[in-house]
Amino acid sequence: MAVRILLAALLLATPALAQSRPEAVPRTDVAVTYANTPAEGPPAEMRIAFHAGTGTFRVDPPTQAGPEAGAPIYILSRRGVAQAMMVMESRQAFLLLDADANMLRDLEVSLASGRAQRLGVARFANIACTQWRLPEPALGQACISARGVLLRRETPQGGSMEAIEVDLRPQDAARFRLPDGFRAITLEEMFASPQ
Repeated sequence: MAVRILLAALLLATPALAQSRPEAVPRTDVAVTYANTPAEGPPAEMRIAFHAGTGTFRVDPPTQAGPEAGAPIYILSRRGVAQAMMVMESRQAFLLLDADANMLRDLEVSLASGRAQRLGVARFANIACTQWRLPEPALGQACISARGVLLRRETPQGGSMEAIEVDLRPQDAARFRLPDGFRAITLEEMFASPQ
């Protein structure tokens, strides 16, 4: 009887035991749709995908206001690289973003620091995850699956993003590359009125 109870307890604790230290990035290809609730402003859905073969994230943000309103834009961020690229298909152009704008890099640095504090376990999008309190630079909390998939993120400012759908099928590598012929533009060019 005691052996059965011990086995049951081990099975229930498996997601937590699998993560003595949080994974910094997913182990496999994945695409996650999140309910994104900013600290200020209306909630919206966003999608973050990861291609394991290239170590590249693709962020498809909610529709934004401004010069690219309604136009397809996305952000490419390669693991281990401080800069990210905002790709604007309508202009066949990209804008380099510095490390301060790369929230995925901040999360990776915080998780890899070894200073994240384990809080417990939870489930989002029907997948078990371990909850962590994050040190600088990311701060806040994150719930990460045993495969390294971010399922929930909370910021100290009150914003959150929570997984509502997780797709573990292989991702098309072409979606994680800058298309041929796209040119670099500056922030000033991005906000300049079209000629």
